[in-house]
Amino acid sequence: IFNILKSDISSGDYRNQVGAPYKLVTGAKYENWLNIENYNYEGEFVFICLGGNGDAVPIKYHNGKFNFSNLMGMLQIKPEFIDNINVKYIYHLLLSNQKYIETYMQKGSSNRTLHCTRIDNLILTIPPIDEQNKYIIKINQREKEYEKKKNELLKFKKNTDNIISEMFPINLI
Repeated sequence: IFNILKSDISSGDYRNQVGAPYKLVTGAKYENWLNIENYNYEGEFVFICLGGNGDAVPIKYHNGKFNFSNLMGMLQIKPEFIDNINVKYIYHLLLSNQKYIETYMQKGSSNRTLHCTRIDNLILTIPPIDEQNKYIIKINQREKEYEKKKNELLKFKKNTDNIISEMFPINLI
């Protein structure tokens, strides 16, 4: 259902440009993606690490304008499947099967890389688009709820830290 596109961009060739509007998609944590000034791609895509990350195969999602590093493969939905695939559904489907992919879809013993032929032959069970969309609506709601609760806890911790600072001001002994 998709082609794996590769990039020739090395993440080492980029430096974070504070305030730049676009992202360089890598296998790193989302918060560690670099901000960049230019982009070559736009849209909603799933990315899978092609190699260079030990035994891990990071699977990432991005919707917007971006470039991506040569260690990631961009999964481009084939035109004949575009109307029947929710990209974020594919992301969660692959993410939920990440351990399987890491175990059976790589080649090599010390420098493991994704075996693209195996991925091409991976059989995915994909429900009709209406069901995919329902799942993603539920997941999006849960993600928003999670972020709200996380922010509440961070605010609570900050308030607690402020109370402790007031109660125990720094005194040099």
